[in-house]
Amino acid sequence: MVDGGWTDWVERRRALSLLALLGCGLLPDCECKPRSVGLVVESVDNYSLRNGPSLSNSIANGDGFISGMTGPSSPWQLTARWTDTQVWDTDLLDHEANAIGNDHQFFDRPGTAISYFTGHGSCTDGCSVAAPCTSTSSCTTPNGAADERAPRTCRYSPFDAPRCCYMTDRMALTSGGSDQNQGQVNYTSGPVRFGESATAGGWAGAGTNGGTNLVVLDISCGILPPFWYEALKNAAAGVHLLATIMVAGGDTANISDRGSPSRACGRPTPTAAWPRPGSTRSRPCPRTAATPARGEAAGVASTGVVAT
Repeated sequence: MVDGGWTDWVERRRALSLLALLGCGLLPDCECKPRSVGLVVESVDNYSLRNGPSLSNSIANGDGFISGMTGPSSPWQLTARWTDTQVWDTDLLDHEANAIGNDHQFFDRPGTAISYFTGHGSCTDGCSVAAPCTSTSSCTTPNGAADERAPRTCRYSPFDAPRCCYMTDRMALTSGGSDQNQGQVNYTSGPVRFGESATAGGWAGAGTNGGTNLVVLDISCGILPPFWYEALKNAAAGVHLLATIMVAGGDTANISDRGSPSRACGRPTPTAAWPRPGSTRSRPCPRTAATPARGEAAGVASTGVVAT
């Protein structure tokens, strides 16, 4: 670092900004307004209607997150919990971007601090031809039939030899009783906008009727390297942080305790229910042992938290 008036001023401004953010985020009596304390959790194990196979641990994972975040003296409040066929693709779609969407009533409702989805994700990896490569410059022929496009990369991992891969859309997948979009939540180029609110403004063309601050997509192949910005920029409409799983090869395991570091079933689970018309609430913990999310590779290839 070079000493000097301008550099010192910039560094002090950065430090003051960081202290302000930490203060508002950590001090219980901070006067920063408005405050969002709601938690929305949507978990899918049952994929019998579409986008299968079914999973074993998503509901336990979501309930573990709830147990870890709520409890005696916790400032967080469970706003909604939906599971299995009660989770609809329209919950995560924005109404202003597509009239079928209802995220302002469900996943991205005003006053939400954290929106948490756990279930399947699409693992179309953009490597359909898998042409061998030694550098990105040699990758010049995306497969348009597989919706591949620029940007490009020469990707490799402990699971795969170096091969040409291209940008493809990322999706969360549901199997809801009232899905309107084949259970596909395309957050890369589809009608998904998270976090728009009166505070954030309507710059993303999605109104100001949302407000979630943190979105967690605990799904297979949430992002693929190195296309995290391209995959998530469409969904950013005021949300402070998008967190998901990144794999370079293979897949991540569908485990029961990712949602809570205290382990999903180590604490009592919430008992309140938000039933959909004509549906029943699935049972909470305990669940079965971890199984691969899409039958490709057990264990986590790599994980990532991505900020926009």
